[in-house]
Amino acid sequence: MFEECFKTLSSLEKVVIDQMPVANEISHASILKNQRYSFQIAYTARDIPGRRTFKFEIKSELAPYITVRSVGHVPSEMPTYRELYDDYLINGGKPGLYPDPLFPMAEQKVATMYGAFDSLWFTVDTKGEVEAGTYDIEVVFTNKEESCTKKMTIEIVDAYLPEQKLMFTQWFHGDCIASHYNVPMFSEEHWAWLEKFVATATKNGINMLLTPIFTPPLDTKVGGERPTIQLVDIFLNNGEYSFNFDKLGRWFDMCLKCGVKYFEMAHLFTQWGALYCPKIMATVDGEYKRIFGWDTSSTSDEYREFLSKFLPALTGYIEERGLKDVTIFHISDEPHEENIEAYTAAKEGAAKYLEGYMIMDALSQVKFFNSGLVKHPMASLHYFTDFIEAGVKPRFTYYCCGHRDKFSNRFFAFPSWRTAMLGVQMYKYSIDGFLQWGYNFYYSQFSIRKIDPYYTTDAGRAFPSGDAFSVYPGENECIESIRLVVFHDGIQDMRALDLLESYIGKEAVDKLIDEVAGMEVTFKEYPTGSYFLEALRRRVVEEIKKHI
Repeated sequence: MFEECFKTLSSLEKVVIDQMPVANEISHASILKNQRYSFQIAYTARDIPGRRTFKFEIKSELAPYITVRSVGHVPSEMPTYRELYDDYLINGGKPGLYPDPLFPMAEQKVATMYGAFDSLWFTVDTKGEVEAGTYDIEVVFTNKEESCTKKMTIEIVDAYLPEQKLMFTQWFHGDCIASHYNVPMFSEEHWAWLEKFVATATKNGINMLLTPIFTPPLDTKVGGERPTIQLVDIFLNNGEYSFNFDKLGRWFDMCLKCGVKYFEMAHLFTQWGALYCPKIMATVDGEYKRIFGWDTSSTSDEYREFLSKFLPALTGYIEERGLKDVTIFHISDEPHEENIEAYTAAKEGAAKYLEGYMIMDALSQVKFFNSGLVKHPMASLHYFTDFIEAGVKPRFTYYCCGHRDKFSNRFFAFPSWRTAMLGVQMYKYSIDGFLQWGYNFYYSQFSIRKIDPYYTTDAGRAFPSGDAFSVYPGENECIESIRLVVFHDGIQDMRALDLLESYIGKEAVDKLIDEVAGMEVTFKEYPTGSYFLEALRRRVVEEIKKHI
């Protein structure tokens, strides 16, 4: 009876608090030497009334490399857009509690209630330090006189995942960190928290970071303001501009220390059309005040004069730091066809100072690319085939709240296999870079008010839960989510496929993916359920073993 309280599950499953897990148990996995691997053990009080407490112990040679976290449940009032449901949703996409945050554990002890289903999240990360071989992991649960042992066997294969090729950014909102912890912007406390959140990002494959040279003009109410977060100090004395890059230099140092490889500068014009200027603060003849914002046209003489001084000074500093080749600039996020004239004028005012730099923006309409206006689009996943047919290279894509209807995404109500699936899809389509806008957006839509991400998970019923953030603010650390971890597993899939490609070629790997799937895998059509990714991962490792 006691043994029936526990079930070992793949990380591709989600254990919903009021539903008995129906997925098959797992007992074995094969990984490469530097591959991170997660699995779960679900537990319940079964039909015994009241509260039950279990202790557990890990017995394994790999124990020093195993981290155990408790899967928390958070509410979602808006799991998805109700009018656009599809068949691949947890709990039918209904409002309720969803498993997501991965909480550190102070002791190896858990409690559960009658009728509740919870899980422990086990992560094996040997960092390439353990010899190839087969290792057993035994997790022993005890409760008074009862005991139960769950066993997992890990085969470590004598090969390494190659370095990540994918350029990956989830927009980093440093102002949200200051707001949540109620610390002054760029105080020592703020810098300490920034580093923790950046380190968590890079640990999970995010290697490109949005850099607030001035307050990013993203998701801000027209006429409103986000808290000022500006790394460049600007001075205007007697009509002459000067700049101090000390804070930007500290940002670069911190990011490089944490493993950031690419930097994207905050957008030079407002979102959705490039009609206005971002919020920019300066000390003007001794007075600190706002000099640009919603009240300034993007094509005004004043702003163009500012850019003529600011951009050469900024790029000069970037080049002095040796970062030109890893720096990206943005004009405006998600312009639409009716904004082409404004976008064109705004870009003309800035691009002449950015020779040799990649200028990249998120787009849904291929006309911007076909006209030559945007040479390096981050193309919407929904419309990506349009951009492929147009011959776009390199290939960058993004998704946001608008991408559902069978597409992969990271919403709470999406199964984990659906979130992880994008890795295989991006490999197949030779994707070079990926963008998602919400690493840690802890405001309501349009940045009108602060929210508690443990209570409000949909930016105030604006975006499906999971769209606005992938990490939670903890008391002492940045808290990872299930979605962050399984997306990183998808990136690891890309890297494993890259390794296999080095042995058998791209065409053969693509054929193998479709063979395991039993169909042609596209961004919208792919096998549903966790079995496909599990089977593909096993097959890829077996093929790699033939060549080592």
